[in-house]
Amino acid sequence: MAYVLRRAEELRRRGRQRADHARHLAVRLDRRALLRRAWALARDGVRRFGGGVRTYLAAALRQSWAEAKARLATAMAMAEDRRAMEGSRFALTVTGLLALRAAEG
Repeated sequence: MAYVLRRAEELRRRGRQRADHARHLAVRLDRRALLRRAWALARDGVRRFGGGVRTYLAAALRQSWAEAKARLATAMAMAEDRRAMEGSRFALTVTGLLALRAAEG
């Protein structure tokens, strides 16, 4: 009996660690994607208007951050809709689930 209880506790602990690590990776990868998008926008500005990439980087960061916030707002709205539709057959997206957990916590 004690072995079964210890094993169950260990599996719960591993599940919590994996969830925390997955949350950490999601935030980290979002930041990486944010910077990659900003650099792409800055390079596009150079191609269109000339000059150096660093000239356009601040505006590109603002634009990519605004896009990320708009996606997060959409995901939070979807999560709220999902919460209102509990018992429905539609599944919640991963982004919406992370937004829901962030709103609750």
